[in-house]
Amino acid sequence: MEITSNEKREQVHFRLKKDTKSMLSELAEVTGRTQNALAETAIEQFCDLQKWQINAINNGISEANNGQFTSHEDIKVKWEEKHENCLD
Repeated sequence: MEITSNEKREQVHFRLKKDTKSMLSELAEVTGRTQNALAETAIEQFCDLQKWQINAINNGISEANNGQFTSHEDIKVKWEEKHENCLD
């Protein structure tokens, strides 16, 4: 995500393990980016992934609650077919 000069920024403080801090510092040097930029990108990607995963889980729960799921027998048949195709 590209930051524009008009975006409000807030300061956050947290501690990192020494090894993690060293890796961040090395990566910043190699990539020519700031540690802050790398950390912000990593946190954004983590948050996006967690949000996607939570939404997918909640959607799956809703579908199951509405009776939209595959039976154990259907899954077993599909896996047996897959296994047979691997042996051919």
